[in-house]
Amino acid sequence: MPGTWQLAWVNQETPALPQPAIEYVIDGDREYRYLEAQLNDANERNDGHAIAAIHGKLDTIDAWTVRSRAASLLHGLGFSNDQLERPVSDFSGGWRMRLNLAQALICRSDLLLLDEPTNHLDLDAVIWLEKWLKNYPGTLILISHDRDFLDPIVDKIIHIEQQTLYEYTGNYSAFEVQRATRLAQQQAMYESQQERVAHLQSYIDRFRAKATKAKQAQSRIKMLERMELIARLTSIIHSISASARRKACQTRC
Repeated sequence: MPGTWQLAWVNQETPALPQPAIEYVIDGDREYRYLEAQLNDANERNDGHAIAAIHGKLDTIDAWTVRSRAASLLHGLGFSNDQLERPVSDFSGGWRMRLNLAQALICRSDLLLLDEPTNHLDLDAVIWLEKWLKNYPGTLILISHDRDFLDPIVDKIIHIEQQTLYEYTGNYSAFEVQRATRLAQQQAMYESQQERVAHLQSYIDRFRAKATKAKQAQSRIKMLERMELIARLTSIIHSISASARRKACQTRC
């Protein structure tokens, strides 16, 4: 990851602040808040050159629309106009998580990290968030158990299995098909290898004690020792859903 990338993520805790909800969300635009503080300092010092330079930077980040952008995010996540100025402390835990989500979305980021972002959202907010994320210009790392939410958004799946990372191209539905196919192929390779191992072991057991065949038996022992064994995957294959296996069959046929 480039060192210059800006990261955004959803805070997992929200203190009971007296701060208005919309101002709390604007805090997520860290660059804006930094320049705002710099501008206040320059104004106090009556530093005209600094004020002009900071205004230029504020123009670059479209700072004058920050309040309307924050309001748009909050409306999308289900907040009414009347709620925008209410203190953060007035909201329940679920609604505070929505505030945290809006705070992450308003941040200009190159990498956005979201862990189960739909947990506290109703259907309308989930649909809105799906549309927003589809238009997100950066890199999104998304963890979710909602396949209907994942499918229209993601184009790559990273799956952790048996302490190994596997990368699949496509959405979640494509991942299920590809994984089922890969595991079936690996199981077939395992079974083929087991037949080969059994054949070699049978030869070794039969001829190891015979002087005329000892050299060949020793050669097969070395073959077994060098062989990289394929793990048995039957238990994993049985965990794949029936629907995924049907999709894999349709793809292959």
